Amino acid sequence: METMTDHYAHLFKSTRYATHSNNIERYQYVTNIVKKYGNPDWTIMDMGAGRGNICRIFSTQKVTYVELCNFAKHPDFLQCDFAGDLSELNNLKVDVSVCLDVLEHVDGDTATRLLYKMKDISEFVVLTIANHSDVLLGKELHLIQEGVEFWNDTIKNCQFNIIESHTKSFSRNNAEVYYYFLS
Repeated sequence: METMTDHYAHLFKSTRYATHSNNIERYQYVTNIVKKYGNPDWTIMDMGAGRGNICRIFSTQKVTYVELCNFAKHPDFLQCDFAGDLSELNNLKVDVSVCLDVLEHVDGDTATRLLYKMKDISEFVVLTIANHSDVLLGKELHLIQEGVEFWNDTIKNCQFNIIESHTKSFSRNNAEVYYYFLS
Protein backbone atom coordinates (compact mmCIF):
# COMPACT_ATOMS: atom_id res chain seq x y z
CA MET A 1 0.00 0.00 0.00
CA GLU A 2 1.26 3.45 -0.93
CA THR A 3 2.17 5.67 2.04
CA MET A 4 1.17 9.33 2.35
CA THR A 5 4.82 10.31 1.81
CA ASP A 6 5.06 8.22 -1.36
CA HIS A 7 1.78 9.58 -2.71
CA TYR A 8 2.70 13.24 -2.16
CA ALA A 9 6.23 12.69 -3.47
CA HIS A 10 4.58 11.41 -6.66
CA LEU A 11 2.16 14.36 -6.77
CA PHE A 12 4.94 16.93 -6.36
CA LYS A 13 6.58 15.55 -9.50
CA SER A 14 3.50 16.74 -11.40
CA THR A 15 3.58 20.28 -12.75
CA ARG A 16 -0.17 20.48 -12.01
CA TYR A 17 0.07 20.02 -8.24
CA ALA A 18 0.71 22.80 -5.70
CA THR A 19 2.03 25.34 -8.19
CA HIS A 20 0.41 28.35 -6.51
CA SER A 21 1.75 31.83 -7.06
CA ASN A 22 3.20 33.76 -4.13
CA ASN A 23 0.44 36.32 -4.78
CA ILE A 24 -2.40 33.92 -4.08
CA GLU A 25 -4.81 35.13 -1.39
CA ARG A 26 -3.70 32.70 1.35
CA TYR A 27 -0.11 33.94 1.16
CA GLN A 28 -1.32 37.54 1.22
CA TYR A 29 -3.33 36.64 4.34
CA VAL A 30 -0.20 35.41 6.12
CA THR A 31 1.72 38.51 5.03
CA ASN A 32 -1.06 40.76 6.35
CA ILE A 33 -1.21 38.88 9.69
CA VAL A 34 2.56 39.20 10.18
CA LYS A 35 2.43 42.92 9.33
CA LYS A 36 -0.57 43.55 11.59
CA TYR A 37 0.35 41.45 14.64
CA GLY A 38 3.97 40.41 14.31
CA ASN A 39 7.36 41.85 13.76
CA PRO A 40 10.29 41.28 11.37
CA ASP A 41 12.01 39.08 13.95
CA TRP A 42 9.20 36.54 14.21
CA THR A 43 10.31 32.95 13.69
CA ILE A 44 7.98 30.92 11.51
CA MET A 45 7.25 27.23 11.03
CA ASP A 46 5.56 26.41 7.74
CA MET A 47 3.87 23.04 8.34
CA GLY A 48 3.07 21.31 5.08
CA ALA A 49 5.27 23.81 3.29
CA GLY A 50 4.86 22.28 -0.16
CA ARG A 51 6.94 24.10 -2.74
CA GLY A 52 8.26 26.59 -0.17
CA ASN A 53 6.29 29.75 -0.96
CA ILE A 54 6.19 30.95 2.67
CA CYS A 55 9.96 30.41 2.88
CA ARG A 56 10.44 32.64 -0.17
CA ILE A 57 7.96 35.32 0.95
CA PHE A 58 9.60 35.59 4.38
CA SER A 59 13.16 35.02 3.18
CA THR A 60 14.57 37.61 5.59
CA GLN A 61 13.09 35.81 8.59
CA LYS A 62 13.90 32.46 10.19
CA VAL A 63 11.50 29.97 8.58
CA THR A 64 11.52 26.25 9.33
CA TYR A 65 10.21 24.25 6.37
CA VAL A 66 8.26 21.22 7.69
CA GLU A 67 7.09 18.66 5.16
CA LEU A 68 6.99 14.96 4.33
CA CYS A 69 9.92 15.43 1.94
CA ASN A 70 12.08 18.43 1.05
CA PHE A 71 10.12 19.24 -2.10
CA ALA A 72 11.49 22.82 -2.17
CA LYS A 73 15.10 21.87 -1.36
CA HIS A 74 14.99 24.33 1.56
CA PRO A 75 18.11 24.42 3.78
CA ASP A 76 16.15 24.64 7.06
CA PHE A 77 14.12 21.50 6.36
CA LEU A 78 12.55 19.35 9.04
CA GLN A 79 11.08 16.07 7.80
CA CYS A 80 7.87 15.13 9.53
CA ASP A 81 5.40 12.32 8.97
CA PHE A 82 2.16 14.10 9.82
CA ALA A 83 0.41 10.77 10.40
CA GLY A 84 3.21 9.73 12.81
CA ASP A 85 3.88 10.78 16.38
CA LEU A 86 5.20 14.26 15.44
CA SER A 87 8.22 13.77 17.71
CA GLU A 88 10.37 15.45 15.03
CA LEU A 89 8.83 18.73 16.22
CA ASN A 90 9.39 18.25 19.97
CA ASN A 91 12.38 20.62 20.23
CA LEU A 92 11.01 23.29 17.90
CA LYS A 93 9.82 26.65 19.25
CA VAL A 94 8.65 29.43 16.94
CA ASP A 95 6.60 32.59 17.21
CA VAL A 96 4.04 31.57 14.59
CA SER A 97 3.04 28.33 12.92
CA VAL A 98 1.66 28.60 9.41
CA CYS A 99 -0.40 25.71 8.08
CA LEU A 100 -2.05 26.50 4.75
CA ASP A 101 -4.36 24.00 3.08
CA VAL A 102 -2.98 21.02 5.00
CA LEU A 103 -5.50 19.94 7.63
CA GLU A 104 -8.09 18.85 5.07
CA HIS A 105 -5.51 16.42 3.63
CA VAL A 106 -5.31 14.29 6.80
CA ASP A 107 -7.87 12.39 8.86
CA GLY A 108 -9.66 14.00 11.81
CA ASP A 109 -7.44 12.54 14.54
CA THR A 110 -4.30 13.66 12.71
CA ALA A 111 -5.72 17.16 12.18
CA THR A 112 -6.40 17.42 15.92
CA ARG A 113 -2.89 16.21 16.79
CA LEU A 114 -1.37 18.74 14.36
CA LEU A 115 -3.37 21.55 15.94
CA TYR A 116 -2.28 20.57 19.46
CA LYS A 117 1.35 20.33 18.31
CA MET A 118 1.21 23.79 16.72
CA LYS A 119 -0.26 25.15 19.97
CA ASP A 120 2.63 23.57 21.90
CA ILE A 121 5.40 25.02 19.75
CA SER A 122 4.12 28.49 18.85
CA GLU A 123 2.38 31.50 20.32
CA PHE A 124 0.27 32.09 17.21
CA VAL A 125 -1.10 29.95 14.37
CA VAL A 126 -2.27 30.96 10.89
CA LEU A 127 -4.46 28.43 9.09
CA THR A 128 -6.29 28.12 5.83
CA ILE A 129 -8.53 25.10 5.36
CA ALA A 130 -10.24 24.21 2.10
CA ASN A 131 -13.66 22.56 2.02
CA HIS A 132 -14.17 20.88 -1.32
CA SER A 133 -13.31 17.71 -3.17
CA ASP A 134 -9.85 17.54 -4.73
CA VAL A 135 -9.13 14.45 -6.81
CA LEU A 136 -5.78 14.11 -8.53
CA LEU A 137 -4.31 11.01 -10.13
CA GLY A 138 -7.49 9.16 -9.21
CA LYS A 139 -7.25 9.77 -5.47
CA GLU A 140 -9.27 12.08 -3.21
CA LEU A 141 -6.76 14.38 -1.53
CA HIS A 142 -9.16 16.14 0.86
CA LEU A 143 -9.92 13.54 3.51
CA ILE A 144 -11.90 16.05 5.59
CA GLN A 145 -14.65 17.97 3.82
CA GLU A 146 -16.45 19.77 6.62
CA GLY A 147 -18.01 23.18 7.10
CA VAL A 148 -16.82 26.12 9.15
CA GLU A 149 -18.77 25.02 12.27
CA PHE A 150 -16.79 21.75 12.37
CA TRP A 151 -13.49 23.63 12.16
CA ASN A 152 -14.53 26.29 14.69
CA ASP A 153 -15.43 23.52 17.16
CA THR A 154 -12.24 21.55 16.45
CA ILE A 155 -10.08 24.64 16.91
CA LYS A 156 -11.81 25.65 20.15
CA ASN A 157 -11.59 22.06 21.47
CA CYS A 158 -7.81 22.32 20.98
CA GLN A 159 -7.83 25.30 23.39
CA PHE A 160 -7.19 28.01 20.80
CA ASN A 161 -8.57 31.52 20.86
CA ILE A 162 -9.76 32.68 17.44
CA ILE A 163 -8.31 36.18 17.01
CA GLU A 164 -9.78 36.58 13.55
CA SER A 165 -11.39 34.41 10.90
CA HIS A 166 -13.29 34.67 7.67
CA THR A 167 -14.66 32.43 4.93
CA LYS A 168 -14.13 32.78 1.20
CA SER A 169 -16.71 31.04 -1.00
CA PHE A 170 -16.23 29.95 -4.59
CA SER A 171 -19.03 29.08 -7.01
CA ARG A 172 -17.05 26.15 -8.41
CA ASN A 173 -18.26 23.01 -6.61
CA ASN A 174 -19.59 25.13 -3.71
CA ALA A 175 -16.01 25.32 -2.43
CA GLU A 176 -15.05 27.30 0.63
CA VAL A 177 -11.75 28.24 2.24
CA TYR A 178 -11.58 29.12 5.93
CA TYR A 179 -8.95 31.59 7.17
CA TYR A 180 -7.90 31.68 10.82
CA PHE A 181 -5.48 33.55 13.03
CA LEU A 182 -5.25 31.87 16.45
CA SER A 183 -3.53 32.20 19.79
